[in-house]
Formats: sequence, C-alpha cells, structure tokens
Amino acid sequence: KRITMVYATEGNTAFHYAKFAESLFVNAFIVSVLPVTAITDQKDLQECIAYSDVVFIIASTFGEGGPPSMAEEFHKNLLNKAYRFDGMKYAVLGLCSSLYKETLARFGKLIDSEIAIEGGTRVAEISLGDELFNQKTRIRGLDQVNVRHVLQ
Repeated sequence: KRITMVYATEGNTAFHYAKFAESLFVNAFIVSVLPVTAITDQKDLQECIAYSDVVFIIASTFGEGGPPSMAEEFHKNLLNKAYRFDGMKYAVLGLCSSLYKETLARFGKLIDSEIAIEGGTRVAEISLGDELFNQKTRIRGLDQVNVRHVLQ
C-alpha cells in the first residue's frame, strides 16, 4: 500500500511533520513526501492520486488565514475549481494557532472541504494541530493502526 504526504508550509513546520509521519509509516507502507508545489495542474494531481492509496495533506495557515506562499498557486487552483479529486482518499491535518481564532486552520479547512466537493473521499475528519495546545500529539495520532484501518 502507498501513502503520499503532501505538505504546504511557510516555516517548515508542515514539512517536519510530514517527515515525522513518514517515519511512522515507512516500515509498513511505501511512503512519499511531496511539497504542494509538485501539484500544479490536473495532470500532476492525477499522477498523485494514481500512485497513492491515501493522501495525507499537512497544511499551515498563514497571515490572515491564507495559504503559505508555497501553496498560493494550489490555493488559486482550488478556488477556481481547476482540480477534480475523483478517486482520491484523503485526510487533512490543518496546522494553526488558537491565538488566531477567526482564521483558525482556514487553509486546511478549505483544502478539506474543496477536495470533498470535487470528488475526493475523506477517510478521516480534518484534524487541527494547534501550536499552542496539541500539534505534536495530533501528528502522533496518525499511527499505523489507524492507517491500516483506513487502507483495508
């Protein structure tokens, strides 16, 4: 079975969590870690979907609730309905800070809802990793037992 970790980050936190999650799964699954910049069009997305049994997206929210700069093109394509996520099983971890309650994980929530609207199959409810409360425990919650259940 194959898992792809897609990350969108401003300060490398999402990247580090993607690499940590990779270390959780590497002994039982084939794991790839991709920056969101690798998905620039529908063709890239289809390749990711075809390769993956499940896609985990780890995304930071930045500034006034927007995407990190590396994800601006992906964000624009989401809003313009440029992607179809048919056949994609996915889960999202939205990284955030409860200091910013009005924009809490806004980008991660947008990704989660747009993928569902555009044909993806959510395998777990969005998880919010608050840097002030539970960010590290949320990523540790992606353990192999939960993933095995998802991939059966």
